[in-house]
Amino acid sequence: RMPYRSITYRILIWNDYILLIFVIVFELLYNALGQGVDLGHMRTTQGLPEARSPVQVGIARKSFDKKGYKITVFATYSLDALVLSSRRYSFDRRSDVAPIDLVLGWGPMSVPQNLKGVSLDQDDRSFSFQMDKQAKLDPYFVYDVTVNAHIIAADEKVERIVSTIRSGQRVQMTGYLSNVSLTDGWAWKSARTRGYARGHPVSEIIYVTDIRVF
Repeated sequence: RMPYRSITYRILIWNDYILLIFVIVFELLYNALGQGVDLGHMRTTQGLPEARSPVQVGIARKSFDKKGYKITVFATYSLDALVLSSRRYSFDRRSDVAPIDLVLGWGPMSVPQNLKGVSLDQDDRSFSFQMDKQAKLDPYFVYDVTVNAHIIAADEKVERIVSTIRSGQRVQMTGYLSNVSLTDGWAWKSARTRGYARGHPVSEIIYVTDIRVF
């Protein structure tokens, strides 16, 4: 006969397996379904001027370690933008250093009145827009004034602030455009330029050293 403790141990192990499978399936379904946001009904911070385009200046490459990953910065970066959507990721490799993505808009996409008739889906580390007849903006142009920002927090303070950010808030952030890699050859590269996206989403990896939320 199998000892009682052995049976109990196996039951506990199976419970852990079942819980793990449930969490993985939930994450996969969550990513597959996306995260739809009706921007026309989004509550926003009122009274702020239109946000200007991001500013980046190339610098000599500098690399350092963060959580076992090699972070290579190649340009200073500053941004004032409206948060159109926020998404946390858990199970992909990139979430070790950048668990949160923010879809950010500036120029016309930072003005609430321009967002009527525009909805956004954020999933699989990217995003897309859908426009209905009420939309005032060109469906191709909106990708020139938005970015999916993969946020790498420089410290715990930045990490805490980023974790509380929600759509409709205004953010100002400074830091560096970055690439991420591992010694086994795995690499994650940031876009270097934006604008003229021709209807395609742009993603940037931003090592954030300072951030303010309005």
